[in-house]
Amino acid sequence: MRSMGVPRKGIYTGLIIFLFLLTALYWRKSHSTLLPSLGDGKQSLLGDGYNRMGDARPDKVEDFEEDEWVVPPDYDPVNPVWDKFPTIEEQYATSIRNLTVSAKLNAPPTGSNASAEQYAPYPDYESIAYKAKYAGSRVACLGPRGFLLNESADDAVFAYNGAPRGFPESALGSPSVIGLDSNVCLDRYNRYGAYGLGAGAQRPIEGWSKPKRINWNHVDWAELQNHCVHLNRHRFDFSTRLLPGEEGYGERSNSSNESSPIKKQRTAVLLRTYDGFRYTSNTIRTIRAIISELSLGSGGEYEVFLLTQVKDNQIPIFTEPEAYEQVLQQSIPQEFWNMTILWNEDLWAEVYPNIPPDLRWIHVSQWLPVQWFSLSHPNFDYYWNWEMDVRFTGHHYQLTEQLGNWAKQQPRKGMWERNSRFYIPSVHGDYPTNFTQFVQNKYASDSLVDGKLGIDDTLADSSIWGPNPPSGQPLSPYDIHPPSNAPTAGYENFTWGVGEEADLITLLPMFNPEPTHYALKYSYWNYPEELKPEGPPRRATIITFYRVSHRLLSMMHRENTGELGHHMGSEVWPQSTALHHGFKAVYAPHPMYMDRHWPAKALDYIFNNGDADDVLGRYKYLAREGEGSGGTESVFGLGREHNFLPSTWYYRTELAERLYRRFLGWEIFGIGGKRWEKTHGRYCLPPMLLHPIKDMEEPEDEKGSIVH
Repeated sequence: MRSMGVPRKGIYTGLIIFLFLLTALYWRKSHSTLLPSLGDGKQSLLGDGYNRMGDARPDKVEDFEEDEWVVPPDYDPVNPVWDKFPTIEEQYATSIRNLTVSAKLNAPPTGSNASAEQYAPYPDYESIAYKAKYAGSRVACLGPRGFLLNESADDAVFAYNGAPRGFPESALGSPSVIGLDSNVCLDRYNRYGAYGLGAGAQRPIEGWSKPKRINWNHVDWAELQNHCVHLNRHRFDFSTRLLPGEEGYGERSNSSNESSPIKKQRTAVLLRTYDGFRYTSNTIRTIRAIISELSLGSGGEYEVFLLTQVKDNQIPIFTEPEAYEQVLQQSIPQEFWNMTILWNEDLWAEVYPNIPPDLRWIHVSQWLPVQWFSLSHPNFDYYWNWEMDVRFTGHHYQLTEQLGNWAKQQPRKGMWERNSRFYIPSVHGDYPTNFTQFVQNKYASDSLVDGKLGIDDTLADSSIWGPNPPSGQPLSPYDIHPPSNAPTAGYENFTWGVGEEADLITLLPMFNPEPTHYALKYSYWNYPEELKPEGPPRRATIITFYRVSHRLLSMMHRENTGELGHHMGSEVWPQSTALHHGFKAVYAPHPMYMDRHWPAKALDYIFNNGDADDVLGRYKYLAREGEGSGGTESVFGLGREHNFLPSTWYYRTELAERLYRRFLGWEIFGIGGKRWEKTHGRYCLPPMLLHPIKDMEEPEDEKGSIVH
């Protein structure tokens, strides 16, 4: 049986892959031509009617007839319609002097900084409820200044109590759904001051007390993490994690249905870098924040590593310790040396011999180093694949914990169908009831049940239920099987999977790439020829900022090392492996913001193929073929991704950088910067994810020395 997708000659394979990726890159780059230039390579999303010096304001939203929006007769998905929507840039002019009154922060303050309060959204480790659930007591750990973190205000994050007045609602996703604080606002000093920002300030700064200065080159973050884990070793299980079906697996389940108190699970955070990566002042402070907030503040529940690629495969990093140390010291800031793990692509010839050499490079196979890491560090339950151009303006522990806790409570029934759709609050309403039932209803019947959004117990359900392997591939002994043969409401009322940790968490939908114009739709190899032309069942997610379980990484490794050496591209591999083997995968609808006011109808039509129309009957316009965010006109297809440009989360956005630059003290379109802040107060933002933020420097008068 000839392998699918891999020519006999490696040189042809390499040429095909090169041309394929070159075409994808061209299409992705070509979107910039849609926008007028700001100079210095920047592009404006604000249109000709906006005064780029910031003196004028965008068109008024109230003048926009949202309910009258219809698909233009000459609609072409490769041309934007959003450039006709009114801008709301002025609503992002948020400061610490213009906040709404709100309840206290979710964690009791242990100190204060003017009107800012210490922000530590950890559980109450001493509560009766926590101790009844988890074994052992958390022991406080030392921070970089040599003090216990629970006693050191200098090492703490502070936040302002209150939401930014008039701040826009998220267009896609929701902070409340996944549990992010929406009634706090963080500014740059209270967010990053503990990690060195403002250390060189010569005069008092409103609402902020300057922490004690330290020499960061004297800090060893690996030593701090190791000491913290040692102090809390009674809380954790350090045994090797197993796959379902492996001997001893039942002794340690992936479910919460274990007798209490249980050992707290541990997560490795892998910061993906390479030799030659530029560590800006802001990047270094972000790494410090991730370590302090996830690892040290939690008492070792997380452990942070720099997983760094050495691009020159000729450097003998695995055979000559001197070569390893030389690369380490030349490429990595000193404070992170001992938490860094170097690797190169030559490893994969030995570990993954069934994957052709042409496919072992990072842009096609970025999960190979994560799988390799999990093999050598098998005592973690989960692994965050952390992209270095991601920024979170809130507290990192709240982000990762809330994503994990929310995903844990999601039922498996309708899971893959919900995963394929953007959650749009203005269209779908409440997530756990309205959105869940709306999606399920599309697969339970071709029409409404008694004219209502509900599920008829007698109707068959066409949603994915259990393992969905490629045709002809036998089930694996490691697969996860459902409790009944069909997901009809009479047999399964959204209970299977509730309380089960997710094997995969993504931050954008998992769509079926087959009918789309997605650039990497054919990035699968070594599957049987007879699966053509559709290929194996698969799902894709743009941006590989995922949390992946050990058991999913183990299954990916088994597939790669099997007789055929099954393999897929980086944005497809974890989701598709979970799909094939019945593992739990969840798209978490975190808040995504837009710089324009999108009508609800337009959001649904463009991002979800207008699939709310045929079920809800709220409005009638041209519905498009497809499933959620997939289909032939998928927003993830080539030429259609421009719709993410005015957003805060995609591989190319512009609002994300504008917001973050203001957050750091830069002036953009007359908002932020020294003059603006002198009048309005320091710029602040609620907790939100931003991507991409690349090569970001702080203003010279803000950052001071990154070492002292």
